[in-house]
Amino acid sequence: MAYRPRFGGRGHRRRYSEQQYASAEGSSQDASQEGSNYTRRPPGLRGKEIGLWYARRGQAKREHANRLHVTLDEQSVENIEKVLHNHGRNDSAPSSSAWSSSSSASQHSSRWRDHKPYNHRSHEYRPSDHRSHDHHAQGHQSHDHGPDNYQKNFSTRSKSPSNWSQDHKSARGTSKDPRSHVLELIDQKSLQGKYKSAEGQANVKTELSSDDDIISLLDDETTDEFKTEDTSVHFHPTSEEMLASRLRDDPVRNKVLKDELIDRNTQGCPLLDFRKMLPSYQMQDQVLEVIRDNQVVVISGETGCGKTTQVPQFILDDHITKNQGSTCHVICTQPRRISAISVAERVAEERGESLGASVGYSIRLSHSLPRSYGSITYCTTGILLRILTHNKHLTNYSHVIVDEVHERDIQTDFLLILLRDLLPSRPDLKVILMSATLNAENFSEYFYNAAMFNIPGFTFPVTEYYLEDIMDTVRYNAADGPRISLKGAGPSWSRYNRKQKEEEKADLEKLRTWLRDSHLSLSDKATENILEMDHNKIHPKLVAELIKHICRMKPEGAILVFLPGWSDISDVNKIISSSLSNMCTNIIPLHSLMPTREQKGVFLRSPAGVRKIVLATNIAETSITIDDIVYVINAGKIKLTGYLSEGNMNSLQSVWVSKANARQRRGRAGRVQPGICYHLYTRHHEASLEEYQQPEMVRSRLENVCLDVKLLKQGYVQPFLLKAMNPPSLEAIESSLQLLRTLDALDEEERLTPLGYHLAQMPLDPHTGKMVLMAAVFSCLDPVLSIAACLNYKDPFQVPLDKVKEVDKIRHRLSQNSFSDLIMYYYAIKGWEDASNKSAYCWDNFLSASTVSLVHKMKGQFAELLHKLKFISSSSSTNQEANQNSGNMSLVRAVVCAGLYPNVAKVKCIGKRQIMKLSTKTEKGIKFHPKSVNSEGDLTKHGQWIMYYELLKINSTVTVMDSTLMPALPIMFFGGELRLEMKGDDELVPKYQAVIVNDWISFECDWKYAELINELRKQLNDVLQDKIANPLPTNWNTDLKEGATLQAIVDLLGSDITARASPRNRRDNTRP
Repeated sequence: MAYRPRFGGRGHRRRYSEQQYASAEGSSQDASQEGSNYTRRPPGLRGKEIGLWYARRGQAKREHANRLHVTLDEQSVENIEKVLHNHGRNDSAPSSSAWSSSSSASQHSSRWRDHKPYNHRSHEYRPSDHRSHDHHAQGHQSHDHGPDNYQKNFSTRSKSPSNWSQDHKSARGTSKDPRSHVLELIDQKSLQGKYKSAEGQANVKTELSSDDDIISLLDDETTDEFKTEDTSVHFHPTSEEMLASRLRDDPVRNKVLKDELIDRNTQGCPLLDFRKMLPSYQMQDQVLEVIRDNQVVVISGETGCGKTTQVPQFILDDHITKNQGSTCHVICTQPRRISAISVAERVAEERGESLGASVGYSIRLSHSLPRSYGSITYCTTGILLRILTHNKHLTNYSHVIVDEVHERDIQTDFLLILLRDLLPSRPDLKVILMSATLNAENFSEYFYNAAMFNIPGFTFPVTEYYLEDIMDTVRYNAADGPRISLKGAGPSWSRYNRKQKEEEKADLEKLRTWLRDSHLSLSDKATENILEMDHNKIHPKLVAELIKHICRMKPEGAILVFLPGWSDISDVNKIISSSLSNMCTNIIPLHSLMPTREQKGVFLRSPAGVRKIVLATNIAETSITIDDIVYVINAGKIKLTGYLSEGNMNSLQSVWVSKANARQRRGRAGRVQPGICYHLYTRHHEASLEEYQQPEMVRSRLENVCLDVKLLKQGYVQPFLLKAMNPPSLEAIESSLQLLRTLDALDEEERLTPLGYHLAQMPLDPHTGKMVLMAAVFSCLDPVLSIAACLNYKDPFQVPLDKVKEVDKIRHRLSQNSFSDLIMYYYAIKGWEDASNKSAYCWDNFLSASTVSLVHKMKGQFAELLHKLKFISSSSSTNQEANQNSGNMSLVRAVVCAGLYPNVAKVKCIGKRQIMKLSTKTEKGIKFHPKSVNSEGDLTKHGQWIMYYELLKINSTVTVMDSTLMPALPIMFFGGELRLEMKGDDELVPKYQAVIVNDWISFECDWKYAELINELRKQLNDVLQDKIANPLPTNWNTDLKEGATLQAIVDLLGSDITARASPRNRRDNTRP
């Protein structure tokens, strides 16, 4: 803990001789006498120089007073000395060499030992069947340790305990630069055109492995893991039969399947008449013909044509009819969980059977699998990627259908690379890509001019209106919303702002010319408003005026409004709630933050005379269908996440929709009857819209993709990702690889380390995956699993539009003054798990019951995975052995630090109003996200450093997401390299001993204590290397090296003595 003494008035203007510490060579008395000179300004200063000297002195005094002083009490020193003495250290060199100068840092790091087993055939870490060395073996022989055996005036570097992989080059040899392989790996022009005909396929040389070869792709330990019948952890299906077997022609099964089909057709299906009305059903023969004649087919069709439900049934029934049912197993991917379930249920209903017979689904945490032959499986894209990790040839599937491929999410693009590379070795595998938009040519070209087929959709006519068509009708005044400013956002002399101003002037002149040349029947006032409006921003009052016009002047019918985000929905909702108070309306916001019970009203038809108004994000474009929508308002913007590699942060920006987005939105109005679509932008702006949005792969972080590439043994990451339809930038790839090296998931030669192997197995991002592994090691599992599940799924809180402040108060109450969003998540989930009335608990605390329930299931999934990886002894997340330290929040906080590092920020209060500002090593002027429990109050009273999950740039503001106040010791233990340095200049600030973490984070710390911390770090690193390479549940027996080392760290973190450098605690070793 830390405290800040009271300063102010004359009490703050004390002499520095009262504040200074003894230097490394002198006594505190001598230093106090020398310090008397610090308050006297140097002679010879005149005028302005005097003021500048006092300003520098004031700033130095403030920094001196606010720095953190780390010290150890006598009991902690004794415990650490005992552990180091009894269990030894790995370095044979004397203790003094532990602290080396910067120039010898590389020599120091080379002394670290690598205990990890490797598979030298693949040159990457894989769990092998070698005999593990004794888990309870004693440490190396100890050597003497003395507090004086260190060097005071040298910079010092120590490997972090997070560095679980070290120098492996000597064991592996030298590899080629990945750049030299790019052309060799992606040049597949010789294959072009060979997928279009059977003759071409016969000419492709294939080397399909046998079943035994497929199984041998994994070592025995990993194969045993995948053979389990419990399918709730990695992916579905995972049974031994579906793992190892290949589809085989079985006459008996063929006859049984055909008899079942004949019986079903004889009895009739209640939904058969509906199926016959679908456009796709009427083209069944043509669809089957193009699939039979080509290995890859791209099928496009508008939403509602029936391609998702009908095409897999066409394929299955055709095989069954031809006595080939046993050789048919169709797997169809969906981009969303809800789609996989709902489509599978619908298809099973159409076939007159229950789920689990010929139709099933498989998603994370839930599945209802069909039989392994003569069947259709709907699954999320991630499930199929997991299947590929152990069955890279997909030998138990005959057809792979990638649905909604036009959405171009990162997993779909990754899957397309794998499928394209797989086709030559599986000439019998059929791949069908299905898209709802007319960009089939791009996918056809990517698969070497694959065949294309279009299924026409059926929608009612939709009348479209644009901004220039409605300005005189709604009589909107540009002064009521964002207006264009040609002054620029900064100084006029700024090169950026000059360029921005010139571009805005040019755009305005183009719009003016277009309005003049279009000969529109617009009033002068409407023309002036169009020219003055800032078309890059949302105009809530314009949206509200248009809604009001529809309600008053148009026939009955629901209104669907597309807005980019939560704040826009809130603004429009406030306006129309008051302006339409005298009308019968049902306003329903549709956003992930809204309570599920409120969102269900979207699908219910309103009573006669009540106008339903849905305010939605782009989720309503394709994910859901609201069958009574007649009027659509397209605000023209969409919020997209992106990745800024130069700042290593994510972004959430409101950008223009694409033409494909606009078509999808227009189509929502014509599903059940003729409709009207209002576009709140001009035809001039529509002409400049992109055809499609950028694929997710070119605007997202790539760490998980990189790990998947290595897990699937696809070679170097860069050449593999350059094979994508739209490859990411080299900078983004390198940034992600560098982070994985920092986390020690990859070594310098881009090979998986033991830690990287385990992280790649986990359905988590690398930061939270590492956090979970550390929690298993330190036996504080349950709290960290709650944190990891919330970070990787979604915020469990739901925020009604008029209850934002109440939800913020509940967040603060649940945090229990922990100053941590992450620990607050744990307390919220723990309260739900302990509550006798879970529904009432969720209602009282604004928690989503469905989200919290899924988070609880995810915790079970993660615990089960850790059990299979042998890190814990039970598959229960609440197992006592794995949670003996779960009540120690200081330890949980340290584990959070170990996982999130290097995401560190410094907290400062700036100005007279003491506004909190954050800064990282590369970014300044950062703010807490408004929903954070740390966003209000003065956090600097309690600490100086925070860890955060991610930086998010929202428009022009950079915010910290999911922050946790962090003491000094966890950062020193689990942070980067350590260096000793003398701080202070002996002029304004007395000199003092400091420890620098990662060349940035500074703490005052006596070097004799820093030496002990450094030695304990190294011993912890040895323990972690052994546990990651040879996972076993933690043995807390303090007679052994593992238990003694970990217990010493737990005790030390629990007795953290960190204080401000001030007169009140200058030599005080009592805990504040």
